[in-house]
Amino acid sequence: MAEQVTDKIEKKLQETPYLDKLRSYSKPGETLLLVMLKGSTPPKEVAGIWYQVRKKVGDIRGQLPAGLQGPFFNDEFGDVYGMMFAFSTDGFSYRELKDYVEQARQELLRVPNVAKVDLFGVQDEKIYIEISHRRLAQLGLDIGQLAQQLNAQNAVEGAGVVVLPTDNVQVRITGEFRAVDDLRQLPIRANGLTYKLGDVAAITRSYIDPPRDKMRAGRRGDAGHEVIGLGVTMAKGGDIIELGKALAQAEQRIEANLPVGIDMAKVADQPRAVANSVNEFLRVLSEALVNRARRVVSSASGCTPGRCASTCAGPRSSC
Repeated sequence: MAEQVTDKIEKKLQETPYLDKLRSYSKPGETLLLVMLKGSTPPKEVAGIWYQVRKKVGDIRGQLPAGLQGPFFNDEFGDVYGMMFAFSTDGFSYRELKDYVEQARQELLRVPNVAKVDLFGVQDEKIYIEISHRRLAQLGLDIGQLAQQLNAQNAVEGAGVVVLPTDNVQVRITGEFRAVDDLRQLPIRANGLTYKLGDVAAITRSYIDPPRDKMRAGRRGDAGHEVIGLGVTMAKGGDIIELGKALAQAEQRIEANLPVGIDMAKVADQPRAVANSVNEFLRVLSEALVNRARRVVSSASGCTPGRCASTCAGPRSSC
């Protein structure tokens, strides 16, 4: 990866204007590059520079090894999530919980001043086909031939168009996989014989293993439990306190539609933190103004704090 991918991309990205640092981390099968701009970069130029980065990498895509996935770009990792929610379940499957979280996400996206809503801790579903090498040898198949037959059955290709005098009719073919049972019924040919895939292989539907990017939530001192998180990002120029009020109303609507057994909890609340900070600032400011006013009144009467109480026992005019 370092020689065939990382070095080539680095050399091309060295042409990026206002480039400050370029760091790369390579390991077998994966490489990560971080592009950092100088602090003196004009703000109006930043968006154009990131476009140039994407364009430069795209220009050398043909020089990268065949079968490479990516490169993928993430230029929004600096976004701040103003509020985060955690969804947990007791009695529902993980898939059912995810469906309800997706519905909650759509509800939050309709709130004014919400730029985006991201999911955390979601595990991708996979279909696993397990077959022993001994069974493959008995059938006279290898993994490549089996994969080729699977890909041919589920290929997405145009089937043509029927041209009529008044219209063009798109031809669609059936046979795509819609469920795990369809995959089990897939005919596999080996040495002139036909077998059902489910008869020669174990087919299961599960989640990626090992899991990645899991999220846990719980009270302080508790190990917590696995949840699915939702992070809300405020739109540029929005009011974080007003956003908090709107999200509180949306939270009530979402909770009213959740079934018993699915809980929604707020795990991060920036609007509340900002409101508390503003209130604390106003309290300190008011106290400072009151103290300043007292000092002005004391100075106008000719007394200093503490002096009138100790030395001026007579009328105020004599103090």
